[in-house]
Amino acid sequence: MTRIAILGWGSLIWDPQNLCYNGEWYKDGPSLPVEFARISEEGILTLVLYSNAKKVQVLWTYSNKVIISEAMHNLSEREKCPIESIGFIDLKTQESRCEVVPELKNEIVTWAKGKKFDAVVWTELSSNFSEKRNGKKFNEGNVFEYLNELYDNKIRGEKAEEYFYNTYHKINTGLNEKIDIFYLAKHPDRKSYESLVIDELRNSIDYLEMSVRSLIESEHNPYSWKWVVLGIHGALYGFGVCAVAGTDYNRVMKGKDLKSFGKIMEMSQEESCMKQLCISQTLVLTKEQKKAIDFIHKELRNKLEHFIPKLWGIELSGIPKMIASCFEVIEFLALESNNILFMDNLRDRVKSLCQSGKSLALSSKINLKIDDANHQ
Repeated sequence: MTRIAILGWGSLIWDPQNLCYNGEWYKDGPSLPVEFARISEEGILTLVLYSNAKKVQVLWTYSNKVIISEAMHNLSEREKCPIESIGFIDLKTQESRCEVVPELKNEIVTWAKGKKFDAVVWTELSSNFSEKRNGKKFNEGNVFEYLNELYDNKIRGEKAEEYFYNTYHKINTGLNEKIDIFYLAKHPDRKSYESLVIDELRNSIDYLEMSVRSLIESEHNPYSWKWVVLGIHGALYGFGVCAVAGTDYNRVMKGKDLKSFGKIMEMSQEESCMKQLCISQTLVLTKEQKKAIDFIHKELRNKLEHFIPKLWGIELSGIPKMIASCFEVIEFLALESNNILFMDNLRDRVKSLCQSGKSLALSSKINLKIDDANHQ
């Protein structure tokens, strides 16, 4: 049986239409130079291969076709482009078409061999920016000049913005952040100091940052332990959701609602839920980690979040070590499960936060007093 991969980076991912594929997209594709360098028939700035672009890891999926010519025709129908605009590599016959950026052929072949594919197909549309813009070169200045013009046309402008944000957290091109800033500037009500633009990963990182900041403040303000608890719980839940969901967020939904904290923690320990890629890892909790998560969730977070009017004295001894255990679990879910795709330096940021948080918890005055008492 011929195993054929389809590479994707644009609307193919979220709007597959009649594409014959297995229904899921995977994050560990080859790194290819992709940028918003093509103007579609609707006037939308779309992602295509571009030789001078920053290399980004693209997505891939399994084709349901077992004959490469059929997979190519199916992709050309979905993309509404001629078959000559479909790139391919047939590892069995050594035939290929890789014309937009020819030097990518070896990289795709190496990736395909590593995944044990017999063939790979992708869209070979090239940049037409200069052609559509009366000879203007594709560069940052001309891109924003075009976006400004496009924005003045309500229908086309909205479609272009929708396309951009559908790709924003999936494919991190060199222009991503600057185009995001452009759209934020066009929507004063969405500026960072007035409203919140967030996704599930950044939400999780924000909780993680809150827990670390609060640990620092807890040395001189005991009330900060409340925010340590709420932050660590939010980070556990958030990174659990990201790791279990992978590329299919239906996994973490129950109808229109997100599955409970307990259910997400349970699913993160089940191989059937976590084994999404060949490199995926399933969470295995130690007794200490399980005890810490249960206590943080049931005895602290829930009672703090849904506070009943009363005078409550919380014994803080023992909590720092539980928090440290939770940081270990978060580090696994975020970095070692291999189910979460990070952009830019966010992976390094999460690693640094987990290590700093664990160190701060274990070196806190409360924890050191307990250790000193145990050694006397």
